[in-house]
Amino acid sequence: MEPVTLIILMFFVLVGGGTTGQAIKRRRKRQKEELREVLLKKFPAPDRYVSIFDIFWDLGVSDFALVIMGHQDLLPREPSDIDMIFQRIEDRIEAHGSYEAFVSDVLDAIQEFYQDHKSAGARRALPTLDVPAVKMLPLPESSTGAMPAVTTAQDDGLPDGYLLDMDFEQRTSIRENRTVSSSALIPVSSSQGVDIDELLSAGPLNILRGLLAGNFTQRLSQWVQMRQLRQLRAELDSKLVALFRLFDAMSKRDPDFFVPLYDLTRRWERESMRIERLEKERPWRERPFAQAADLLMEEARIFARYLARHAKANTDEAIGAIGRAAVRGDEAMAGYLVYANRYAFFAGRGDQHASLISEIEYTASRIQTELRNLQQQDVV
Repeated sequence: MEPVTLIILMFFVLVGGGTTGQAIKRRRKRQKEELREVLLKKFPAPDRYVSIFDIFWDLGVSDFALVIMGHQDLLPREPSDIDMIFQRIEDRIEAHGSYEAFVSDVLDAIQEFYQDHKSAGARRALPTLDVPAVKMLPLPESSTGAMPAVTTAQDDGLPDGYLLDMDFEQRTSIRENRTVSSSALIPVSSSQGVDIDELLSAGPLNILRGLLAGNFTQRLSQWVQMRQLRQLRAELDSKLVALFRLFDAMSKRDPDFFVPLYDLTRRWERESMRIERLEKERPWRERPFAQAADLLMEEARIFARYLARHAKANTDEAIGAIGRAAVRGDEAMAGYLVYANRYAFFAGRGDQHASLISEIEYTASRIQTELRNLQQQDVV
């Protein structure tokens, strides 16, 4: 064979081999993403919607969890395995009676290998700070009528005061380069209540406008009947101001005052580092479910990092909201934010705040009683 012919044949072989190699890489990447999709896909279990990732997360994100799940044939090797695995999970949940019982049983199996697995505590019951947008008090119970609707801060979908599991769409869209919007992640109270400031916002000018609206007498009567409520609101605000000033003085005396509030952030940061170390060690590399394990660990690392950023943003926003309220001269609102997070701010710091907290709660109780009276009189 002539040299020129040989060179041409070698060129076509190399080109064809490169094209084939790229096609193989694309196919493998597509199969990997398909497998990721089925790992995150939720299906209707007997008592909830759940995914394989949910189960892995609830089992503690460990190589022990992977071994047990693999032993029970709960990890897919191919995307086509998912229907069979979903049926298997459903059968096991039904056999245990509930999802919690199923997870508890698997955790018991894991503990046979690793007794300290549960030492981190409940992964879905970690308290966060609360930043209510307005000073809300619970609605008084009454059968005579309903309170008027009030404007509340937008709910972000998270349960009140806790950083729990997110919706499937939220979880699957999170990636490491996604920034956290603190304004959308602040948990707010989802219970019904009444904003006293809004209720009492009608002043003399508002009453005079009643002349044009033709209901001057009604507005004037309502304003007079709310006199006691206004006095109680002023009393409550004065106590909230006192609470804020105590908080402000304590935080200025102690340079590490806010450090404990970032404990949740540090916990999730340590968790993400633990997952990273496990990813590097990769003890499941020889297992037939290795690719599924890699993807589950990657998703767990992404989620742990998100939770760390979420917790930090939540704490930053809570502390910042108090400062912003104080700067604009609304020390009562600043005090209310301190009151809403009193357990986090004052835990282990003595009982200087105890009397103020009791006075605030007593005044709030009196406001509730007055609201009930006004409701019965059809004033509000």
